[in-house]
Amino acid sequence: MQKISASETTGSTFRRRIAERLFFLGPVLILAIEVSGESGIVEIFGAGRATGYSLLWICAVALIYKYAFAYGIARYTLATGKTIFSGLRSIPGPRNWEVTFITIIYILEMIAYGGFLIIGAHFLYYLIPFDIPILIIAILTLAAIIVILWKGSYERFEHLILGMVLLLFVGFIFSLTALHIPFTEVAEGFIPYIHENNLLWKMALLGAVGAGLNILLYSVWLHEKTGGKPCTDDLPEKMRIIRGDLLIGFGFIAFMSFVFLSIGASYQGAPHLEMANSAVAVSGHILMTIPYAAPLIIFSSFILLAGTVISGIDGRARAVCGILREAGGVQVAPKRLYRLILLGFSAMIFTAFFISKPEYLIKNVSIFSSILFAVIGFGLIYIDNRLPKKHQGSRIWLAVMAAGSGLYLLIALLQEKSLLDFGLPLVERLAIVLLVLYFFVRSDLAEAYRRGVATRTDLLWLVLIFGILSVYGTLRGFQIDDVILNFRDLGPVLAGLIGGPLAGAAAGLIGGGYRYSLGGWTALPCAIATVAAGIIGGVARRYWETLTPLRLAILGVGVEALHILVIFPLFTLGYPQSQVIDVIRHTFPAMSLVMVAGLIMYLMVEDQFRRLSDMRDLVTWVRQDVDPDYDPKKEE
Repeated sequence: MQKISASETTGSTFRRRIAERLFFLGPVLILAIEVSGESGIVEIFGAGRATGYSLLWICAVALIYKYAFAYGIARYTLATGKTIFSGLRSIPGPRNWEVTFITIIYILEMIAYGGFLIIGAHFLYYLIPFDIPILIIAILTLAAIIVILWKGSYERFEHLILGMVLLLFVGFIFSLTALHIPFTEVAEGFIPYIHENNLLWKMALLGAVGAGLNILLYSVWLHEKTGGKPCTDDLPEKMRIIRGDLLIGFGFIAFMSFVFLSIGASYQGAPHLEMANSAVAVSGHILMTIPYAAPLIIFSSFILLAGTVISGIDGRARAVCGILREAGGVQVAPKRLYRLILLGFSAMIFTAFFISKPEYLIKNVSIFSSILFAVIGFGLIYIDNRLPKKHQGSRIWLAVMAAGSGLYLLIALLQEKSLLDFGLPLVERLAIVLLVLYFFVRSDLAEAYRRGVATRTDLLWLVLIFGILSVYGTLRGFQIDDVILNFRDLGPVLAGLIGGPLAGAAAGLIGGGYRYSLGGWTALPCAIATVAAGIIGGVARRYWETLTPLRLAILGVGVEALHILVIFPLFTLGYPQSQVIDVIRHTFPAMSLVMVAGLIMYLMVEDQFRRLSDMRDLVTWVRQDVDPDYDPKKEE
C-alpha cells in the first residue's frame, strides 16, 4: 500500500482550503462588474467632471452601506437556501407587492440597457479601422450577448465574467498610470465636507456608487452557485468566507469608481453633456491627452459596459423567472422560461436603440428604483429578524442598515423631484378612484358580474361608470406642454377585467372620445390607445381565471407600453422625434406606476369584500345549523 507523504497531505489540504475560499468569489465579482458599469459612465464620470475628487468620502459612505446590504442578502440566502426574493414575499402588506414592483423595475431597466449598449458602441467605434454605423455595432453586440446567454449555463456565464474582470483590472490599472492623479486632492477628498453647490452630486453619488436594486441579484447568483442548498451547519464559516469575498468585490467596485472619477476629474470644467455625448467626449478626451493608452482604456470601457449588460440581463432573467414561478404560478420549465424572458428583454433593448436620449430613460427608471431600494433596506432588516437567532445579523449590521436605509429614503425623495411633482399627486387623485371602487365592489351590479348573471342593462351601467372614470382620469391629469399626464386607461382596463372586451372597448370609447375632443397633436393616438386598453383588459380576464398583483402589474405596464411606446410613436410619425421622446420620458414611468397602483387597489378592495362575504356566509351557516328558524334577511 502506497504511503501518502505529509507534504502531499499538506498540499491537498491547502488546495482544498483555497478552493473553499474561492468558491463564493464568482457571484460577488459578477455583481461587481454589473454595478460598476451601470453607474460609472453616467453618474460617477459626471461627478468627477463637476466636483473633482472632493466627494470621495461620499463614495466610501455609499460602499459601506451597500456592503452591509449585500452581506445581509448573502446571510439570508445561505441560511435558507432561497433567494432574497422569496424572503421579500414575507414582508407584510398586499400579497407579493415587493417582488411585483421589483419585477416592473427590472423590466423597465431593459430600456436603459439599450442606452448602455449604444454608449459601448460609441467606444468600440473608435477602435474599428473601417466605418461601421454605431447602431450596427450595438445590434451585433446584443446578438452576441443572446448567443452567450442562450444555454442558461451559470458556470459558463461565471467563467466569462471572471475573464472580463481580469481584463478590466489590467486595463484600468494601466489607465491610472496614464492619468495624472493629484494625490493631495485625493487625500482631501476623504474629508467630509458639505457645500450647497454640490449637494445634488452628493445625492447622486450615494445612489450611484455600488448601485441599488441590482444588489438583490447577488442572491440569485449565490443561489445558483450553491444549488439552493442551505448552509445551516457551517454558516459562520461560510459567512467568514463571504466577508472576504465581498471585500474583494466591493474593492473592485471602489477601484472602478475611482477610475471613472479620475477620468471625469481630468476633464473637469467641461460643459454639461448628455450621456451618449459623454461617451464621445470621454473617448475624444482620452485620445487627445493620453494617446498611447487610449486604445486599451476605450476597449476596457466597452468590455465593462458589455459585461454590465450580460450580467444585468442574466441576473434579471433568473430573478424574474423565479418570481413568475413562485409568486405568479407560472408552470413553464425554468430553462424555457429563462429563454423567453431573455428574448423579451432583448426585444426591449432593441427597441431602445431607436429611442434617442437614453440618459432620460435611465433617469426616469431610477425614480422608482431608488425609493424602492431604500424601502427594501428596511424589509431586509425585517427578514433578518425572522431568521433563527443564531443566524441573525449583529447590532452593528442592524445599525448600519437602519441608518443607511433611512438616509437613502430621504435622499431618494429629495432627489427624484419629478416623482414628487407628478407621480405622488396622481396617486393622491387615485384616492377618489379607490372610493368609487369601494362602492362599486359592494353594489348589486358587481355581484351580478361575480355570479355571471349580468344583463345588458348591467353592461350599460358598467360602461358608463368606468367610462366616466376614464374621463375623470383625463380631467385630473397634469398638463406638461401639450401632454396630459393621466390615468385615463385605468377605467377601460377595469371595465374589461370585469365585463369583458366589449365593455372595455365601450368604456374606452367614452374616455378616448373625450380626450380626442380636447385636441392637440397627441389626441388621436391617446384616444386609440384608450380603446385598446379596454380590449386588452377584457382579453386578459378571459385567459386569467384568477387575478394576482403580479399579473395586474404586468397588465398595467403592458398597456402603458403599448400606449406610449407603440401606438403613440406610430401615429405621430410626422412630428419631430425630439418631441415624441420628450412625451415618452415624461409619461411612461409615472403612468405605468399609477396604472399598476390603481389595478392593485381594485384587487385589494375586491379581495377584502370576498373575505368579508365568506365570513358572513360562514356565520350564517353556523347560526342556521344551531337555529333552523334563523333568517339573515330579517336581521338586515
